[in-house]
Amino acid sequence: MVAPVAANDEWSFEWDWAVSYETAKLRDSAFMEAQGSARDSLNALLDVQVNYQNISGLFTLYSQGLYLNQQGEHEWWGEADNQLLIRELAWQGEWQVGDTTLDVSAGKLRVDWGVGYGYRPLDLFKPYRQNPVGLVAEEGAGVFSLSYYDMSGVWTAIATDSSWGQQDQSALDQAAEQRG
Repeated sequence: MVAPVAANDEWSFEWDWAVSYETAKLRDSAFMEAQGSARDSLNALLDVQVNYQNISGLFTLYSQGLYLNQQGEHEWWGEADNQLLIRELAWQGEWQVGDTTLDVSAGKLRVDWGVGYGYRPLDLFKPYRQNPVGLVAEEGAGVFSLSYYDMSGVWTAIATDSSWGQQDQSALDQAAEQRG
């Protein structure tokens, strides 16, 4: 006997990419001479979203300095900094407790309840750079949440750990990490 395969029992893959080219031209000032003349850099980002049943993951290949033109010397792949990042990897499903259905999320997630442009709940757990110059791979935080929906809205209990990031962080970012 063959059971029908539900759509969520199949693997699905989606991808997106971005490329940025940065250039900086140095000029003399009244106080000092420029050190070098110009610097050009090519950076790239490849995102792959993978879904299978209730598990989803967002993986990123982030490459900086694929092409460098520094002081007249051109170089491809010479000083490239390549990182494979797990931006999200989580299980999302439902738990039935008596007559109540709870939505459950567990894993590394970017929490966004869609409340507006100026503020996101994720900012409480893992702040991100606003208006960055160049490509940014925003990682999620470690999250466990239970959500209950009723006629007055949604009620969510959430526990987070912002130290789950893989990217190099400044001392300020490390000091701002939270667990709670």
